[in-house]
Amino acid sequence: MGILRKGIDFVAGLIPGYKGYKDKEQRRDADRMLRHAIVTRLQERKAVVDRAIAESSRKFQFDNLEPLELVKRKLERVTDLVRHAPAGYSGFFDTAEIGPEQLDRIYENDAGVLERVNEVAQVIEGLPRAEDVPAAADQCVTALQNIEKAVLERDHLLMDVG
Repeated sequence: MGILRKGIDFVAGLIPGYKGYKDKEQRRDADRMLRHAIVTRLQERKAVVDRAIAESSRKFQFDNLEPLELVKRKLERVTDLVRHAPAGYSGFFDTAEIGPEQLDRIYENDAGVLERVNEVAQVIEGLPRAEDVPAAADQCVTALQNIEKAVLERDHLLMDVG
């Protein structure tokens, strides 16, 4: 549990208001802030992909365009998935009791989503300078798929509580 607590504290330090998850009245706002922070980070990366697409076009590197467009589409999909994710901890939990173990699993998943977002951000930042853009784009898509899986897992965790 010590490592999990450190992970939770790490997440709480990154997202203002995240500590509010434990207070029933603040859960909805904390969840919204977490999702907003993730969406913002992903949207910022979209601009990097757009620049890489434009630069590849200017340099007539057409073999880079399809992989970069795939990254862009996947990034938009994951961003929308997070943006429109169920607002956990809203009225849904007024009738359901969340045990400490369930809450810890949700926190652990949320920390994993944030960690994966930071990892994919680094990979995307390197796209314009990559020697092998298609390979780097594949790495981005895989990282985005991992974020997507983690967000969907969070939804399952929320449904299991009810």
